[in-house]
Amino acid sequence: DLDYYAFTLTATTDLKIEVFDETGPGNCSGIDPEAELVGPDGTTYLVTDDDGGPGNCPAIDPTSDSGARQLAPGTYYVRVHHFSGNGTKIINAYTLLVTAVATCGDGTIDGSETCDDGNVAAGDGCDAACTIETGYICSGTPSVCALSCGDGVINGTDVCDDGGTVDGDGCSSTCLLESGYSCSGEPSVCAAAETNCNDGVDNDGDTLTDCADPDCSAGCGAAVAACGAGETLRVYNATTVPVATIDNTTVTSSLYVPDVGTVARAVMQLDITHTYDGDLDISLASPSGPNIDISSDNGSSSNDYTSTIFDDLCATAITAGSPPFTGCFTPEAPLASFATQAAAGNWTLSVGDDGFGDSGTLNSWSLVLCTGP
Repeated sequence: DLDYYAFTLTATTDLKIEVFDETGPGNCSGIDPEAELVGPDGTTYLVTDDDGGPGNCPAIDPTSDSGARQLAPGTYYVRVHHFSGNGTKIINAYTLLVTAVATCGDGTIDGSETCDDGNVAAGDGCDAACTIETGYICSGTPSVCALSCGDGVINGTDVCDDGGTVDGDGCSSTCLLESGYSCSGEPSVCAAAETNCNDGVDNDGDTLTDCADPDCSAGCGAAVAACGAGETLRVYNATTVPVATIDNTTVTSSLYVPDVGTVARAVMQLDITHTYDGDLDISLASPSGPNIDISSDNGSSSNDYTSTIFDDLCATAITAGSPPFTGCFTPEAPLASFATQAAAGNWTLSVGDDGFGDSGTLNSWSLVLCTGP
């Protein structure tokens, strides 16, 4: 006998194949079979076994037979014949059992799978063969995958990535910026920064305290009113700059606030070079929203925003100002909309260029927060 059986796999699968006599698994009395797994081309023999299972019965097992692991979707074949006759001897009645030990996409991690997120799409951390993709970490069942922390590349939920997963060096074990630090680049290089600017302490060890430290300058100029009693003055300077503006496109720069506290007041300073300010739409979003219109289409054909401060307490509206908008201006929508929100998280500055033919660069921006408990 030479017996052939065909079956179709619809997803990447680890396959177990067993042959035994009519009395049940582990019994091959009088049949001496051999089983062969054949690929979709009908000619390639992936695995052959004659006595690897219990009772010296054939057993193709993905735990030991690599050819039975991660079989791609397609139609496969099993050939069963008498071991010594290679088709010339009659084989008595037998049972063939084909079992999918692991099926990629079912949301359960089995067999050779290293992840299973319930689908067979690649590019989401767990690929079409249920293998974790480079640069990702996956956990749970079904698998939840995220771009990995500690690889020196800022991706996924990373705010920073210094190539390590140690706390206390500025970039935390979960790749978030730590309080009192500033991080930039890939891999991230972190250094102490004076971000608490009214506590009377030289927080970054550079012998300059609070407003004497350039790190605090955006929140310490004469144009910016002092924080209220009991409030902490926090100043954060974006490191995701410079960013080139692009015609008819909005670009963004994010700034992560690691410190807990509730926003009592928000102020922003920015510097943009651009050859036609009237093209620019500038907005700021907090970690929980909303997105506040800072300045839209102001300045006509004139150039630049130079060290421009936006504060609800300024005397001149940005709509009444003149480029390069040096000084203090009230934004088009009040920054007071951020009051009572949690300060911690990603703040995002958006700069849209709704025209053509003029270009520019977001050079720098800073977020100043007066925070309470």
